[in-house]
Amino acid sequence: GLRITVFSAESLKNGSWDGTTLYDQVFNVVYESKRKEMAEAILGGDWAMNDLFIVTSFKTVNYDNLLTEALKTIGGCNPRVVSGLGDTDTSYNYNTPYVLVGSKGLGDCGGYEAVGDDGQFSPPAQINKFWIPDEKGEGGWDIGPPDPILGCTDKQASNYDPNATQDNGSCEYPPEI
Repeated sequence: GLRITVFSAESLKNGSWDGTTLYDQVFNVVYESKRKEMAEAILGGDWAMNDLFIVTSFKTVNYDNLLTEALKTIGGCNPRVVSGLGDTDTSYNYNTPYVLVGSKGLGDCGGYEAVGDDGQFSPPAQINKFWIPDEKGEGGWDIGPPDPILGCTDKQASNYDPNATQDNGSCEYPPEI
């Protein structure tokens, strides 16, 4: 699942948290209805530009286009499931650790996002980022283009990756009969 906690910039004045939260909810995103519910909470909330979003995973996760796009509105980039070192079945990688620290106005890939692998050797997620709210409410930072997401971009391939933005030559095709 995914947990989303939202703090107001006001509650984090001068680098100290006053103990209040605007929103704190857990979603079992294995289920499509819960992914939709979480996406609607992000997209439909009355959030201010400087509200701080923290999204963390626990146990099993899954993503779809709607949830991915919602996470991008708060600084997410490419949440995904990742094969781990201990995987024996790489087609089932839903225990991937995920952390996002973001805010409205950061745009795609503008927040801090970490996606681990779900293997036994995954280190615990750590966040080492100093949060400086945009006091003037200007937003709209230009942080440059995101790094390309490498993978197979050919829809005809058996290992097509819809999230890939740059082909890495890994496409595999079923044998022709």
